[in-house]
Amino acid sequence: RLATASHDKTVLVWDISNPHNPKPIGTPILHSAPVSQIEYTNDGNYIISGLSNGNICIISKNEIISEIQDNNNLDYKDIEGLSISRDNRVFVLTWESIHIWDFQEGSLMYNGNISVAIGKPLPMKFSPDGEYMVSVSNKDIYIWGMNTFNPKTRTYELIIKQPLSHEDDIITAVDISSD
Repeated sequence: RLATASHDKTVLVWDISNPHNPKPIGTPILHSAPVSQIEYTNDGNYIISGLSNGNICIISKNEIISEIQDNNNLDYKDIEGLSISRDNRVFVLTWESIHIWDFQEGSLMYNGNISVAIGKPLPMKFSPDGEYMVSVSNKDIYIWGMNTFNPKTRTYELIIKQPLSHEDDIITAVDISSD
């Protein structure tokens, strides 16, 4: 299966068993706002969609089963990045900062209280072993320990913030290999 998202407020799931003739599975899944990001959970059972109003939807079997709204009065903007951890437990969203949600409980675990004075963190990836999450902002790289969650402070340990040289340009993408 393949999923596509659109600013027309829909997600469409496709059967690509014949890649030369993809066919939609069901009807478009209508959301409350334009859809800016989508990603399947690692088990393929759910699609997480990020909306331009900052809401997050959980899709199962071609229908929205939950829409998580901004009930923490956070100043969300268009969701610009979305990534799901290897254990399907948390997914990470970026607006002007990083937000980490508990997928199973639908609750905010970390609300992005990081100091990013130079720009917004956009690209992010989980390491294949699920131990780290890497994000970049302009010319800095951030490496977060995913096993370092402190329930008292509701934060993850920032293991490293390191400037990276990319000539005179900002970093626009990041990935991490399995080795």
